[in-house]
Amino acid sequence: MNYLAKSNRAYNLLSFFLVMLILMLSVFIADSLQTINVSSIVKLLVIITIFTIYFIFNEITIIGLLIPFTAIYLRPAKYLYYIMISILLLVFIAKRIYNKNYKVCLPYFYLFTLIAFFGIIATYRASVLYEGLHNLFTIVITPMILIFVIYNSQFSYTKMIKYMRYLVYVASLVGFLGVIIAITNPTERIGSTWETAMTINAFYVFSFFISLGLAFREKSMIQKYFFYFLSLIILFGMLFTYTRIALLSVFFGAILLAIRLKEVRKFAIVVLLLVMLFIPASMVERAGKNIFEDSSVIIRLFAWVHSFELIKQNPIFGIGFDTWKNTYEYEVPLYWLYAEHPHNVFIKLLLELGMIGMTAYFFIVFNIIWRFYKLIRKSKNIEFHLSMIVAIIAILFSCLTDVFIVKLPIAIIFWIMLAFMLKMTASKDLEVNYEKSPVSNN
Repeated sequence: MNYLAKSNRAYNLLSFFLVMLILMLSVFIADSLQTINVSSIVKLLVIITIFTIYFIFNEITIIGLLIPFTAIYLRPAKYLYYIMISILLLVFIAKRIYNKNYKVCLPYFYLFTLIAFFGIIATYRASVLYEGLHNLFTIVITPMILIFVIYNSQFSYTKMIKYMRYLVYVASLVGFLGVIIAITNPTERIGSTWETAMTINAFYVFSFFISLGLAFREKSMIQKYFFYFLSLIILFGMLFTYTRIALLSVFFGAILLAIRLKEVRKFAIVVLLLVMLFIPASMVERAGKNIFEDSSVIIRLFAWVHSFELIKQNPIFGIGFDTWKNTYEYEVPLYWLYAEHPHNVFIKLLLELGMIGMTAYFFIVFNIIWRFYKLIRKSKNIEFHLSMIVAIIAILFSCLTDVFIVKLPIAIIFWIMLAFMLKMTASKDLEVNYEKSPVSNN
């Protein structure tokens, strides 16, 4: 089945969404400027400085742009992610104008069109327009732009590796700070430099497996053990958020790797022993609670039951973005049972986009994973590429009790990785068992 559309149709659809993006950015930036503070200005100036220094010494490319953007994950701010996506798209358009003979296409054109259709309906039905637009940007526009831009850009395997390295460096630094913050604030759940202790765990899970993959890939023993060490720092940063699903996701991903890779089995045993030795007492206390003692489990069960009732009433078009949190508070028998979302990303998208929109969304995700796996399963460098797949699957596993991949910071790294996989898969002559750079559609 051919999922690639003609160049002009893809470009027209992206042009339409570019206009929508500009309109949304106008709203978001206007709102942000009304409440901007000194810390926000400082963060923006730091990012601008990092970009300036980086591009003094490096050529401006799409993959190259992603590298300095990893600094955003030190201290996430919503407006920085809007700026990131906008810059990527504008740089791509500028390169497209410069090279008019360069043909473009949008992979999974018809499926993305379906998602966009149901996403617009979900935005229209949203209780609050601002929240609806933000969800449209995160769930529909961000995946479409990242897939489109990376797929149609010159690809450098070396720069992809460099991007992953810097992402791991950031995650390990944030994890190190998280451990210190947790030790000095033992009665609180603080997500290191992030706002919450939940969303950061998806970042940790993702970066943990990427760091492992980089370790597997290194031939130098010093470099290999360096990335193993960073993996452990990220893991302990995760442990000190006291979040069980993150730890389960790591175990699940480690099992997937261990089934195929002998090297992982030894590392998994070491990690398990270290976790058992250093696991925080509060994590042990939470794990020891049964279903009736743990309020978080009860909250999720109530949310899931109520979600399926709403899904039965709105199976095709869904109830709209973020409508849930404004109606659910009147449905729960006790206030402490309230949840802002259904605590399961599959249920959330089924609830908000409807059955067709949700199916199209996850078909793209799993089809990219499967096609990439078929490409790399016989490669000599399978350990690294398999770690890329496991990083994605582990995040999806963690989304069984949360909605990480529809949170903008996680959605971006999630879809960037899928775009890398799709790009390498589509390059039929690409030998993934060694570096080959650049690869382009020219």
